[in-house]
Amino acid sequence: MQASRPTLWRRARVGIVATCTCIPLTAKAVAPSQEGRIVPCPLFLSVQTAATRALVFIAITDPNADSKNDALGELQPYFDRVLLIPG
Repeated sequence: MQASRPTLWRRARVGIVATCTCIPLTAKAVAPSQEGRIVPCPLFLSVQTAATRALVFIAITDPNADSKNDALGELQPYFDRVLLIPG
């Protein structure tokens, strides 16, 4: 009989941040503005939703630009319980 090994990994819940919705076929994150217009979703809202849902980390990807990396660097100190991974 084999000795049981300690579990090194725990199953975590995997979620999708849903503050912003996606336009079908474009995968652009959008959110309502203060006046109710549909505008591009601010990065802060996505990260804030992840923190509210107690996610440990989130990866933010944009295949066309790396301009979000500076914004992630600014947000990381504020959201110190969520690891922000640029993709």
